[in-house]
Amino acid sequence: SVLREHTDDAAAADRLFEEFQAMFAEIKENVRQQHDADMPSPTPLKEA
Repeated sequence: SVLREHTDDAAAADRLFEEFQAMFAEIKENVRQQHDADMPSPTPLKEA
């Protein structure tokens, strides 16, 4: 039915969106780590 196909499309879109979010989070983390490696903090954190 049309309703069933629409539901499947919505589920597929949700999965695609979740995969995109996970991929973006991974890329952002990689960039953050690379930035930290390139530019070490001039003032070390005082908190232990």
